[in-house]
Amino acid sequence: MTGGPISVPRADVELHPVIERISGHAVEIELLFWPVTGPEGECCGGYLTVGSARLWLDPDHARNLSNRIRAAIDHAVLSKFPATSSPRSLS
Repeated sequence: MTGGPISVPRADVELHPVIERISGHAVEIELLFWPVTGPEGECCGGYLTVGSARLWLDPDHARNLSNRIRAAIDHAVLSKFPATSSPRSLS
């Protein structure tokens, strides 16, 4: 057996959903998207893992949870930057 890359036929790859993972310290969410277009594709569910417990999420719950997590991350990142209430002009 060689250690080279494995070649997977494109037809086989297109039969499987894309997995997006969002991970924290003890929590991980895996989102499954169909077709293989990734996060722009149709969410077909996912898994929420907390510690050793793994729960299946239906498409609506997976989409809702991922949107809330992304919004929380965006808020945390944006709150680190100072707000500019008025644009500065260079004179």
